[in-house]
Formats: sequence, C-alpha cells, structure tokens
Amino acid sequence: MTSILNRLISAGILMIWGSVLCAIYFSGRVASYLHPTFQPFTAVCGCALVLLAVLVLLAPSSGGAGHGTISSGSVVKQILGALLLVVPLFVALANSTGEFGATTVMNRNYVEDVAQLPGGPPQSAASSPPDAALPTNDPSADAANSANSSAPAVNDGESGDQPEVVKNNKGEIKAEVIDFLYAAQLPDMRSTFEDKQVEVIGQLMPAKENNPKGDRYDLVRMFMTCCAADVQPIALPIHPGEKPGLPEMTWVRISGKATFPVIGGQRRPLIENAKVEKTDPPEDTYLY
Repeated sequence: MTSILNRLISAGILMIWGSVLCAIYFSGRVASYLHPTFQPFTAVCGCALVLLAVLVLLAPSSGGAGHGTISSGSVVKQILGALLLVVPLFVALANSTGEFGATTVMNRNYVEDVAQLPGGPPQSAASSPPDAALPTNDPSADAANSANSSAPAVNDGESGDQPEVVKNNKGEIKAEVIDFLYAAQLPDMRSTFEDKQVEVIGQLMPAKENNPKGDRYDLVRMFMTCCAADVQPIALPIHPGEKPGLPEMTWVRISGKATFPVIGGQRRPLIENAKVEKTDPPEDTYLY
C-alpha cells in the first residue's frame, strides 16, 4: 500500500508539471516568459517529465514493500507535500496575465540610453564620432574613403552589406523603438532616421522625464535578455500633435518626424508632431 501510494503521488506530480510545461509551450504562452532561444527547452522538459511519470507508474514494485500498512497521518502528510508542489504552479498560472501592467513598468527604470542594455556599446564608445579616414597617396582611394564616411547606415537593399530600409505605403520608415536608441549614439545610423518620417509601434505611457508641460509621452517596448524576470522597458519619447486620450499601456502606432536633440549633454531620440493611433499588439510583444 505504501509503495503504491508513493508511486501514484510521484507520478501524479511529474505528470502535472510535465503537462503544464507542454501546454505552456504548445499554446504559445511560453513567449511571454522566455527568450526564443530557450523556449524549445520548455517542451523538452515537459515531455521528459511526462515520460518519467509513465515510467514511474510502470516500474515493477519492490519485493514485499507493497504489503505494509500506512497510517492516515502519513497519508495526509504525503498529500499535503504533493499539494505544496502543484498548487503554487496553478496559482501562478491563474494570476499571470502574460504581459506587464502600467504599475510594473513605472516601477522599473526606463532604458533611454543604449549603453544601459546588455551588450550595448559603452557610453564612451557610443558617444565618440567615427574615426576619420586616414589620407593616402592614392586620390581614388581618398575619394572612396570620403564617399564611404558620408554614406548612411542603411541602403536601398541593392547591396547585401547593409539591412534594407522598410517603408510603409505612406513612405514612412518602419522601425523599432530600440533602433532609435542606437541611432542616437551612432552617427551613421542616425542619418538614416534624422528629420525623416517614421512609423513605430509600442505601448503608450506618460513621459517620466523632460516633460515640464506634460505634453510628452513615452513609447515603450519591453526588452528581454533571457526571461521575464530580466525584462527592461525601453522608452522612446514622443511629442504628439494632439493629446492621445488613451489609457496607459495601450498599443499604438505613431507616425512623426524623428529628431535627435541634445538633452543633458547627450543626444536623445524624440519623435516630433507624432500622430498616435490605437493598434493591435505585434505578434511578438518583446524585443530581444
């Protein structure tokens, strides 16, 4: 009796955890918790736990162990132990919305400088201008160096060396919030966006800083390095032509002119005269 009960409880715990992990993965909910690199491991672990539960159930009983008696107190202890392992799992799933709320975002420091991101360029390197081409004795080489130094960071797609600029049907450059943080620090990339009409999607929040008149907002996207625990909100300041009148954390599409004013001794991105329109969330709500 003792052996059978232990086996059922152990197999049940393994089966529940394995099934939940598989459900999270195959339903797509795993995208709310893990970087794409690590998501397949969720399915692998879930399937392994389910298989292990089956093996526990099919394992032969140890000789003589199944004929012992078990007290009611021992049964209660084992059941309570099993509940401690599975109840928190269901509570966490029931209370997890799969997205960050306005309060959580406000309590985390906004990233407005690419140097603050993991793997981002150091501030000293990001703020320094690109090295000038050294003069040579070859006039044709000097001319080529001059042309290369003034070329934008992205081209029209005819060369495979640079990513292609993608535009919408209005001719606006489609970009992500993080692109403007890099552009603020990298002159070549900045020339791609500066004083041009752009389109960006994100979640709308009141601006935390540099907002004395209360007419600026932040377009926020969540940046994930590994999992939901390390997610950081990336903020792109925008100055709408009209007050949006939308709730915090509403998904919006903004169109406006990209500028890079110097604020506090550093270049910062700012979308001027932004038109704000409510939109559906993108397929992947995180940036990586």
